[in-house]
Amino acid sequence: MKKVLVLIILLIVVVCAKATAAEAAYYTLTPTSGSFENGSDFSVVIGVDSQGVGIVAMDVVGSFDASKLQLDSIVKVEGSAVYNFLVFDNSASLLQIDNGAGTFSITLNPVGSSVYQGAVAAEGFLRLNFSAKAVGVASVSFTCSQGSFLDSNVLDENSADVLACSSNQSGSYTITAGSGGGAAATAIPTPTSSSVGGDATAATATPTQVAELPETGSVGSTVTLAVVGMMSVLGALVLKWF
Repeated sequence: MKKVLVLIILLIVVVCAKATAAEAAYYTLTPTSGSFENGSDFSVVIGVDSQGVGIVAMDVVGSFDASKLQLDSIVKVEGSAVYNFLVFDNSASLLQIDNGAGTFSITLNPVGSSVYQGAVAAEGFLRLNFSAKAVGVASVSFTCSQGSFLDSNVLDENSADVLACSSNQSGSYTITAGSGGGAAATAIPTPTSSSVGGDATAATATPTQVAELPETGSVGSTVTLAVVGMMSVLGALVLKWF
């Protein structure tokens, strides 16, 4: 009996230590700062550095200053390792842009049926296309709480969330009055649709006005399956010793 308890404790310690040590991946923004004229368009590229870990799924959840910026579309950066391994879906449940609340979210699932082979990445994979609509300093950041599966996540080949929230980059962008002068130009109207896809064939999705971002994609269910599998293994070990 003592041997069984010791074995169970050791397994739990090893799993927890592995999950904690693996929290190393982080999201980036390029550029992290810049100056743009009011009424102009500019892009910010979202990247991920997996720190050598294979990625099998991601949730990218973020916010921006809706009083100064309008997010027109989310476009995938083709040719990246992430692009080749994960699916960019523009369905309403997997892509949301809310220009009223200043939020966005997108879930990237595996291309294949297996989630055991991932992509090691240190590159940009999504492009946020903004329109500047008011003078001032506008921020863009990722929504991330360590240990939560309701916001930004990066899952490794063991279905563990390896995203280190404190390492995620944020951006600050100065919107100027431009050569035309004046304090601020008229704000650009909020669009009725948002898009994601390749540069030449961007698809559209109707943004959903939500007070709180929902849990996205299949990340939660993937992690649940992993936990259930672990408990089954532990149960089998206990039955064997008895």
